[in-house]
Amino acid sequence: MAIPEGKFEAVRRLVTCTLPYDPHPYLGTEMPVEVIRGPLDGVRGMLIRKGARARLVIRVTLIHQAASVEWDSMDVKPAD
Repeated sequence: MAIPEGKFEAVRRLVTCTLPYDPHPYLGTEMPVEVIRGPLDGVRGMLIRKGARARLVIRVTLIHQAASVEWDSMDVKPAD
């Protein structure tokens, strides 16, 4: 099964931007969102909460891997 190119691009943009990020456990269902501004503009992921802060989780389903970054929930919209 092929991995969609957009998934690799999302992870590449995350690891090459200056935002600090953490590995994250692979998640099943969460709130799907799309980033609307900032260095990850256009990237789709899931918005979760870690304490009082929001986290954007980008996952690659086929290989069961994910990464998360602290993100302002005002900078995302629900994904279509």
